[in-house]
Amino acid sequence: MNDRFSNWRLMFRYSLALLGLFSVITILVSSDINRMGAFTPERSHYAANSSCLFWIILTVNLRCFLIQWLGLLLLCIPTVAYVAITALQCGIVLGMFPLHCTVSYLVPHGVLEIPAFIWNGATVLSLQHRILHSLLNEFRLSRLTIVWYLIQGAYAFILLVVAAYVESYLTMQNVF
Repeated sequence: MNDRFSNWRLMFRYSLALLGLFSVITILVSSDINRMGAFTPERSHYAANSSCLFWIILTVNLRCFLIQWLGLLLLCIPTVAYVAITALQCGIVLGMFPLHCTVSYLVPHGVLEIPAFIWNGATVLSLQHRILHSLLNEFRLSRLTIVWYLIQGAYAFILLVVAAYVESYLTMQNVF
């Protein structure tokens, strides 16, 4: 049971669950916010130095990445909560801005960032699942399995670094 195929299968199940949670919350919140009326943001809100903005966004992404990994100690409550909070934020953005602004702002970096957070959350949930089953003596958790999960987390982190770069140097410069 402790082979790579079962690790992938477990991660896929948790990814689908987190993606479902993310989608439902985003759609519900965006429809409620959209009824309140959209507004167009001013360009001055985004006139920042791209290099400084990159480090700010990267720091925020790193903090969220670490909060998800903190879920290993707290029965994955921060991991699932972070996915829900991110979905709320996306729903608010989708509901507040006109569609062309939302697409030009969210899509370039969101294509990388949202799947990275979902993948990272699935990694943490799967590893927690394996640890709990190991503690219950259902099977032995090998070092290779732990390393495999850490590598999956590293992939998610690399995607978050690239997403921060895209958001600060490409998205924010061409939004409006």
